[in-house]
Parts: sequence; structure tokens; C-alpha cells
Amino acid sequence: MPKFCPNCGTEISDKVKFCPECGADFDSFSVKKDEKSIVEENKKDIKIEDLKIEDKKIEKRNIDYPIKKNVITAFGCSLIIPGLGQIYNGDTYKAVGLGFGILIFLFLFKPLIFLIWLIGIVDAYYVADQINKEKIPFKPSDTGDMLIYAVLFILFIGGAFAFYLTMSSGLTTPTSVLQNQNSNTNVLPIESQTERNVRIANEIVANYHQTHTYSLNDLYVCGDMASDIWDMLKAQGINAKINVGNIDKDITKIGDANHAWVLAEVAPNSYLALEATGGYSVKNTDNPRYYVGWSFYNPKQLKNYLQLNTQRNDAINKYNSAFNDYNNYVDQYNKAGIISRVSMKSILDDKQLILNQRIADLNQINQQITSLLSNL
Repeated sequence: MPKFCPNCGTEISDKVKFCPECGADFDSFSVKKDEKSIVEENKKDIKIEDLKIEDKKIEKRNIDYPIKKNVITAFGCSLIIPGLGQIYNGDTYKAVGLGFGILIFLFLFKPLIFLIWLIGIVDAYYVADQINKEKIPFKPSDTGDMLIYAVLFILFIGGAFAFYLTMSSGLTTPTSVLQNQNSNTNVLPIESQTERNVRIANEIVANYHQTHTYSLNDLYVCGDMASDIWDMLKAQGINAKINVGNIDKDITKIGDANHAWVLAEVAPNSYLALEATGGYSVKNTDNPRYYVGWSFYNPKQLKNYLQLNTQRNDAINKYNSAFNDYNNYVDQYNKAGIISRVSMKSILDDKQLILNQRIADLNQINQQITSLLSNL
């Protein structure tokens, strides 16, 4: 059978490898033919059924994983339970953070709870909307996870809130109820707030007396001791005031006061007198004079009064000295002759000026004391 050149069509011999007319290489044409044959054979090996199966897999994957979130559901879940909308959106860590934030601020600063709740609602709605717009990757939600979170949130937050209410209200069980529960069992009654304050006040004044000695019957010394007791009561959260008066007799002027003590507020508007110099408490029925007098609500007020009282006592001494000096010189002046009186008159006038100045100084200090006492 004759053989032709595949490039120019010239009839050639079977033994030559190159075309004598165009010089074409017959081997290269043989390789191309083999490659085409392989491609054709591979195409024949691909089955249409395989392509259909792959299409089915792709179609099934689109059905199992929707990419849409219901923004109303996300909003409603966060409105009912903070963080539940985040669980719906697939943000588990964010939900846990919101829950812990509410738990922490329940004890620290309660108004921030509502701010955190509002942030959670807005975030849940926003994230769901962004998922629907394909701006945030879709995360599938699990109904089981949402149920578990809701139960845990209610248990933890509810328990913490109940604990907070119990601690803040200071609920106690009456002593009579505890004693009636089991008369054969030694049950220690729970202290009320008043009983606690009375106990602490007595302990403070007793312990203070063991380490401090009162040797002088002086208003200033017992005032300092009363100030120390006031500071200790304040450190224990007990309000108190320092009273000044006379525990031995009734008086109407603060100038006649010679003693200071402490009135501890063991209950609202109910006080217990503490004698700092003796280390004991005094009830109203024991000595009612401990519950009258002039009250100072902090040591600074007492200190200001004591300083003014010191100045007043000094002014009284100066006045008495000037008064006696003036009166003595008046006697001398009256007994002197007419000529002597001429030289004594200027000295008498000077002594009168000094006396008037002492009276003015005393009146000024008395006005300052009156102003201080009126502001108590």
C-alpha cells in the first residue's frame, strides 16, 4: 500500500523517515498521534454517572448548611436572656462574657447590668443581620447549646441574686424560733444587727480600758479618750457621737461640764453610753445624765470646742486679774488726797482700758463658742 507524506501529501517509500519533498519528520507526527489517542482514551474512561454523583453531593451540601439567621429570633433571645442571642448566632465566647459581666456587676455596680444587657441585644441583632448580608461568616446554631446556656444562666444569676439579697438585707432568724426548733440541742442564736453593735461597742471600751489609764479628772483627758473610742467604733461601721456634760448633777450651761463620754448608735436613733475612763457601758436606766448634755458628732468638733474653752478659761483669768487690779486701784484712788489723785488718774484710766479689753476678749470667745454649739 503506497505511503504519503502527512505534511505535503507526496508519495514516499515505507523505509524513509523524512519526506524527500518537504523534509517533514515522520516520527514527530507519530508522537502527536499517540498523544491524541491517549486523550481520546481518557475521555472515554470518564463516565457520565460520576459527574451526576458529584452534582448531587454539591446540591446536598447546600441543603444541610443554610446561611441565613433570623434577626428577630436573635433579638428576642437576647431580650429574654442576656447572651442567648449570641449562642443563636454561634458566638459562644461572647455569650459567656456577657453572662459573667452581669454576674460581676451584680455585686459591684448594678446599673451597669442593664447597659450590658442592652449591648447584648443590639449585638445579637447586628451580627445576625451581618451574617445575612454575608459580611460575617455563618456559624450554625445548636438548640441544645441554647437550652443549656439558658438553664445555667438562670441558675447562676438567680442564685447570685438571692445571695446578694440575703447578704444586703441582713436577714436573721429570731432567737425564740431557734430555741423552739430543738430544746435538747445547743443552738447558738444568730446575732441581730443591734446585738452585734452592742457586743462590739462593749468589747471596744473594755479592751481600751485595759491599755489606757485615767488618772486626772479633767475634761480634756476624758475628751481625748472618748475620741479614741469614737474612731474605733467608726472603723467597725458603728455611728457614734461624743457627749459633754456632768454625770453627777444636772447643769444648764456647757461651761459647767466636766466630763466627756461616747454615745454609740447601736440601732437607728438608739444609743448606748460608753464610759471610756472606766471601760464599761451605761444604760439610760442606770444613769440618765449620760444621755443628756452637748453632743459632738466627730472628734474635730470636740477639739475645736476644747480649744475655744481653753481660750475662754484663759480670758476669764485675765478678766478676773484686770477686774481685781482695777478695783484695788480704785480703793487707793478714793483714799488718796486731791493732789495725789491728779497723778493717779492716768493710771486708773489705763487699768480701766485694760479691763474693758478683757471684757471684749471674753465676749468674743463666748460668741465663737455659741456659734459652734449652734451648728451641732
